[in-house]
Order: sequence, then structure tokens, then C-alpha cells
Amino acid sequence: MRLITALFGELPRPRPPEAGSAPLVVMAVVLACLGMLLGEHFPLPKGGTALARGSYRLLVHLVPCLAAVAAWELIARGRARLAGAGFVLLCALALAPRALAPELLLQHGGLSAAPALSLYGLLLLLLKRVGVPADDWMLGLGDLRWWGRRVGALTGLLVPGIAAAVLLSPGLAAFYPTGKLARKSWLAFGELHLSILLDFIGWEYLFRGLLLAALMRRGDPVAAILLSAIPFFLLHGGKPTLELISSLFGGMIAGWFCLRAGSFWPMVLVHIAMITLTGFFAQLLRLWG
Repeated sequence: MRLITALFGELPRPRPPEAGSAPLVVMAVVLACLGMLLGEHFPLPKGGTALARGSYRLLVHLVPCLAAVAAWELIARGRARLAGAGFVLLCALALAPRALAPELLLQHGGLSAAPALSLYGLLLLLLKRVGVPADDWMLGLGDLRWWGRRVGALTGLLVPGIAAAVLLSPGLAAFYPTGKLARKSWLAFGELHLSILLDFIGWEYLFRGLLLAALMRRGDPVAAILLSAIPFFLLHGGKPTLELISSLFGGMIAGWFCLRAGSFWPMVLVHIAMITLTGFFAQLLRLWG
């Protein structure tokens, strides 16, 4: 137990639920379900670049979550009407491009990423202005000194571990890297993983950001970790068996780690390192085989 605590930190102690936290949890769960639905079942049409698809998923996952954070802070300050109008407007802006001009998104790969990342920056400024720590919503860098060293060490351990997993698991080697172009060109491989990085920013904030922060306001860290890990596990259906099984335990560890870190960013970096290394070693195996 001491080793686990040394690696992943002490869990926050249970505390009484915060007043008014129940509606926040409901909103976070609804947005998580909406994000999963849009990202998985309402993607961009086939065609276009990997960068376009990753940017679009960043948009539909991240913007509604950021809108929810801004709305909640405005409601806390008695600006409920402005909060409601702003939330609806931002969600509409996130969804409208896919509904009205999907071809435009396909043609301009990073078009969706710019407004999503800009809104992220603006929200950080807003929170600072009203005196709310960004870490309260898992949006900042948290305890960077604590998690930075651990993420660096973990990434180093992932190199031999993933190399062995790819060698021993034909399913992983056959599945990665995703995308036909990425298997033919290292430039396309790089573009693919840039798109995955953008995707993971929205994806991780959905599960290890808004959902985890909202559930923590109910006061039970164990429940927050479990409830945020289960949908993460379910969305790995159709992936190689080893990845599917590891996603449940990985999701719980990720939630624990992010709670201690006070940020969702560690898992963005770990997740992209895992996928990139898996694709890299699978590609080497394919080329040398």
C-alpha cells in the first residue's frame, strides 16, 4: 500500500457533499454521455485528414465541458440567465459546424481545434479573474513538480513495456498504428498522432476533468474514481483484448493519479505516449517482419 501511495499519491479524504453539488454531477454525467455519443456515433464523414477528425473530437468533447464550468461559476455569482444563454450558445457553436458544414471541417484540418483551445485559454483567464483556482476544475497544471517527475519516469518504463506487449500480442501489432496512411509514411504517422493528441485533450478532460471534479464535490474520492473509470472502460469496446482489460484498471489508476496531481494534463501526456509508442513499435515490427 505504501508503494501505491508513493507512486500515485494520497487520496483526498472523504468529506460531506458540497451544497448544490448534485445538479453539477447530473450536468457532468449528461455532458459525458453527450460527448461519448457525439464523438463515437456522430463523427465527421469519411474522408479528410486525421487532423480534421482529431480536431473535431476535441471540439465536441472539450467545448461543452468548458461551457459547463463557465456556466456553473456564473450561476454561483447569481448570473443564471447569462450562464444559460452562454452555455447554449457555446454548445451550439461546437455542434453547428458538423451539422452545417462538415466538408469545411474536412478540408481544413485544424479548423475545429483553434476555437476549442482558445476557449480553454479564455476560461483560465476568467477563473483567475474571479478568484477561482483552475485546479478546482482540474484545468490547470496542478502540482506539476509532483506529477512531472512521475510522468517522465513512467514514460521511460513504458518504452520496454510496450515493446514487449507488441511483440507478445499479435492483436496490438495488427491494430496499430490506426490508419492506412500512417503505415506507409512516417510523416502521416506524425500527423495521425498529433490528431490523437488533440483528441485526447478533450477526451481526458471529459473523464479526468469535468466528470472527476464534479463527482469529487459529492465528497467520496473512491466513488468519483470508479464512476469516471467505467464509461472510459466501456468506450474501449472493440479494441484489442489486452487494451480493453487494461483500460478498466488504467482508468481507475488515472483517476487516482489526476486527483492527487490536481490536473487532467498528466493523463493526456501518458495516454499519447502509450498510443504513440504502441504504434511506433507495431510499425517497426511490420516493416522488419
